[in-house]
Amino acid sequence: MKLSGKAGLYISLTVMLTYWVYKVFTANTDNEIPDSFSAFVLQVVLVKIATIGSILLLLFVEGARWSELGLTTESWKKRALSGSLFGVVLFVLLNVMLSSLLASVFPGDGSGDNPAAHLFRDPQNIYIWLLIGILGGGFVEELSRIFVLTRFEKAFQSGGLYFALICSSIIFGLGHIYQGNSTAVSTGISGLVMGLIYIRRRSTLEIVVVHAVTDILAIVAAFMLYSK
Repeated sequence: MKLSGKAGLYISLTVMLTYWVYKVFTANTDNEIPDSFSAFVLQVVLVKIATIGSILLLLFVEGARWSELGLTTESWKKRALSGSLFGVVLFVLLNVMLSSLLASVFPGDGSGDNPAAHLFRDPQNIYIWLLIGILGGGFVEELSRIFVLTRFEKAFQSGGLYFALICSSIIFGLGHIYQGNSTAVSTGISGLVMGLIYIRRRSTLEIVVVHAVTDILAIVAAFMLYSK
C-alpha cells in the first residue's frame, strides 16, 4: 500500500535502523559459510533477490520511483572509465596496503585464515564468482548503499546523509568481522570511501563500476592464492 507524505519514508528509515541493530547483535554469529560452492551461490542469490525486493517494496510504499536511485545512461562511457580507475586505485590502497598495515595492528586475529578459502579452490568456479562480484557486489550492494544514503538525506538533509554514510560503513565492516578485525576495519573504510565517491558526483554507474572492479580484482587474487 502506498503511503502519502513522509509516512512511507519513515517506514523505510525504521526498516533500515532495525536492520542495522540486527547486524550489530549478530555480527559474530550470522556469517556461517556453506561447505559447498553450490549452497553458497544459492545463499548469495537469495540474499540479493531479497535485498532488491525490499528496496523495490520500500520505494513503492514511499510512492518513490526507481529512477531516484540514479540509474541512467548519461555519460556512461566516462562514468564507467572513471569508476574503473577508482576501482583499481581503491583496491591497491585499501585491500593491499591498508590490509597489510592493519594485519600488523591486529596480529593473530585470524584475518590470514580466510574461512571462505575452500570456495576458491576450483578454477572453474571463477566465472560464477565474477558474476557475484559484478551483480551481487557492484550492482546490488551499491544500490543498497545509495538507497540508504538518499533516504536519510531526504528525511534529514546533509546531516542525515553523513549519519547514514558513517553508520552504513560500520555495518558494512561488521558484515566481514568473521574474517578478522583487520578485514572488518578495511572493509568498513572501503564502504566509507565508496560512499564518498558516490556523493562526489551522485553517479550510480560510477560507484557500481568501482565496487565491481574491486571485487573482480579481489576474486582473481583469491583464486591465485587458494585454487588447486
